[in-house]
Amino acid sequence: MSASPRLPWEVIERIIGHPGDYWRTLRSLSLTCKQLRPYSLWLMVADVTFSRSEKIFAFRDFLCTQPQFRPFVRSIGMGDPTYLAFHLLYLLPNVTQMTMLDYSIRRGSPPRVCSLPRSVLACYRTMGTRIETLRLVRLSFPNPQEFCRMLLAFTGLRTLSCKRLSARSTTCTSAQLAQIKQRMSQRLRLSTLEVNAVQSCSA
Repeated sequence: MSASPRLPWEVIERIIGHPGDYWRTLRSLSLTCKQLRPYSLWLMVADVTFSRSEKIFAFRDFLCTQPQFRPFVRSIGMGDPTYLAFHLLYLLPNVTQMTMLDYSIRRGSPPRVCSLPRSVLACYRTMGTRIETLRLVRLSFPNPQEFCRMLLAFTGLRTLSCKRLSARSTTCTSAQLAQIKQRMSQRLRLSTLEVNAVQSCSA
């Protein structure tokens, strides 16, 4: 009998690279094939999402014990940007994409108001300089000023995507509105802007 055809490992890695969003498939590959384990694990940490703060702490502990995986994390998503800033971002030197998503609606709870303390904003200004793409999904801000302050904390931002955002209050004086426009135009250097369903809502 003729030998079974064999594919180069490079081709196999490209094939398993397609199910990158299916972590169960990648986990099975990493457990069943020693040769594919490093690449499968790399794919599993390249794009991570946290729905709860406990998962952020667990991933932080994992990176502290397995520091070789830190450079492979390129994209992160979370529901609470506060914990991410203080407990995880300093461990991720190559993160360039970030998604902020409010998971409270999925749990049947009312949307939380996104208002980051100054200490958190300062943390993002210091350690979030590599973030080039920011996606904001289903977030509710108290007012336009808070939205502006958060965006300006990401000094390296090039791509901004806003989907289903809301503001509890859109009342601004003409002076406040002019200040917001001036600060945004001076500090933001966006090359791509995507906006979908931004609205105001009552408290």
